[in-house]
Amino acid sequence: MSEEEDPGEIQVEIQDGQREETQGEDDYFRSYSDVSVHELMLRDHPRLIAYRDGIEKNAQLFQGKIVLDVGCGTGIMSMFAARAGARKVYAVEASNIYEKAEALVRENGFSDKIQVIHDVIENVELSEKVDIIISEWMGFYLLHESMLGSVIDARERFLKEDGKMVPSSGKIYICPVAMEQFRKQNVDFWQSYYGLNFSSIGEEIMTARMATPFVEQISSSELLSKPQEFANIDFNRIERSQLVSLTGEFSFGIERDSELAGFAFWFDCDFTLDSPSPIILDTAPSSEPTHWKQTTVFLGVFAQVQKGEQVDVKATMLQDEMNPRHYKISIQT
Repeated sequence: MSEEEDPGEIQVEIQDGQREETQGEDDYFRSYSDVSVHELMLRDHPRLIAYRDGIEKNAQLFQGKIVLDVGCGTGIMSMFAARAGARKVYAVEASNIYEKAEALVRENGFSDKIQVIHDVIENVELSEKVDIIISEWMGFYLLHESMLGSVIDARERFLKEDGKMVPSSGKIYICPVAMEQFRKQNVDFWQSYYGLNFSSIGEEIMTARMATPFVEQISSSELLSKPQEFANIDFNRIERSQLVSLTGEFSFGIERDSELAGFAFWFDCDFTLDSPSPIILDTAPSSEPTHWKQTTVFLGVFAQVQKGEQVDVKATMLQDEMNPRHYKISIQT
């Protein structure tokens, strides 16, 4: 990457509305009252299969046990736990979708095992410790929405010393990407627009779009190197303070001549527990698409890179002080 093409340090904030509201905690939870948000997640096949298999293929861990579901949504994970043999499930949901969860629990015959609690987990008091905590808290690039902090709070207050977290761990990945399809749609498209050159409009549109992370499913063909681990998080041990800032320095070997547009982030989570075979929820470009897709942070330029070239980068995710549910992602090359 030539010096004149080096964008230096780029800092951006994610601004995607599929699973977020930005006007404070009330609006955040209000957004999850919308059944269309839950439809998106309920139609996410890899998400549901990972949770179902993580629970039911580890049914021996759930037999006769007490389970806490943090942010239960429509209650489907709680019902998986009850179906796997849990004696009692506390299903905690702060949004008004709890009413639908109560109805679905009743309609599926689990009212004797599942207790739906309408409150934020930080306000909940339980009369007993739990054996297992399950939660679907993950956001874009794993940490967006910062719900993991609430799960940690629940772990510290309610989980038995030998208790289990489902999922148990997660990894964030980073990889340089070409974003050729993005360029075709946002640059090349305008160069011959009904026989006219609208490139200046295209440049303005592209500049605006590249100013914020791009949450979209990308093809594996966009990857310019082998992905590397940005973070490896053990949900049984991670502390809130460790989530404020995550930083990594990487050196990527470019595998083909191309243009470097930015760096993509994605994650996977481990549900294996005691299962004899791995159970992994993977949101990589090469895996079946999920509603999390991948998050690309643009450099602001398309920099020429050659096969065999080394690209060094420092990446940081910093929790926003004004809105802790967001992270500022910095890329320094």
